Amino acid sequence: MHANGNDGHPYRDSLIDAAVAGGAAFFGTLTGMSVAGVVADGKAAALAAVISFGVAFFASLRAAFNRTPGGKDGP
Repeated sequence: MHANGNDGHPYRDSLIDAAVAGGAAFFGTLTGMSVAGVVADGKAAALAAVISFGVAFFASLRAAFNRTPGGKDGP
C-alpha cells in the first residue's frame, strides 16, 4: 500500500515518487560536483545530472511496478 492509502499500483503516485527520486539525484549530482570541484564545464555537469535523474527515475519506477498489489512482496 502506498503511503497515501491507495492500494494496488497507483500510476500517478508512482510517477510522482520516481520524479522526486530523480530530482534528488539531479540536484545531488550538481551539488556534489560543485562542492568537489571536479568539473570545469557547465554542460558536462548538466549532462551528468540529467543522466543521474534518468537512472534514479527509471529505477524507482521499475521498483514501484515490480511490487505486488497490497504491498506484499515475494511469494
